[in-house]
Formats: sequence, C-alpha cells, structure tokens
Amino acid sequence: MINKWVDEGHEVFVVTGRPFDSYEPSRRWLDEHHLNRLPIYFVDKYGREMFKQDHTYNLTLEELYCMHFDFAIEDSPAAFEHVQHFKDCKVAGMIVHGTSRWNFQMKAL
Repeated sequence: MINKWVDEGHEVFVVTGRPFDSYEPSRRWLDEHHLNRLPIYFVDKYGREMFKQDHTYNLTLEELYCMHFDFAIEDSPAAFEHVQHFKDCKVAGMIVHGTSRWNFQMKAL
C-alpha cells in the first residue's frame, strides 16, 4: 500500500522518535521491506540527543512542526500530542504490541 501511494505521486515520509544513531538499522529495515524510496526523519521529541548530528534527516521538534502533512499514522499514543501541531492533518493511530494491532478511528485535528 505504501509503495502504491509513492507510485501515485504522494510524498511519503517515515518520522520516528528513535535516537539519531539508529539511522542505519532503521534504514536497513525499510530497505529490506521494499520501502527504500521513503526518507526517514529522526525527531528529538524528548530533548534526549546531546548534539544534532550533521544529517539531513535529524530534526528538532520545532523543525518537525514547520513541516506539512495531510495524513499521519501514529503508533504511539504518547506521541499524539506532537501530531496535533499539524493543521488539517488526518490521523490514524495504530498500536503494535507483539503480533496484535489495534486501530483507532481516523480523525481530523
């Protein structure tokens, strides 16, 4: 489905709160799952990073909030507060716990 969105001309990004130094294993995982066309952004949403590495895809919260998204899928209920900063962004939530998934109703923020 995600690659279909890219094929249709949609810009699709992966945004994560993982540490900046997890870029390589995260990139490898995306590539292994045929998502090599997706850029991945690492956001220091909790101020844990001691320094900003010189990488295009490392963002502060302020930089993230300057971006525009039409649709977001969030897998962390604790991170929903960050998605609420995007005007007119529709959000679908998904919690992944083991092999079980619970989906939340999509809503406009």
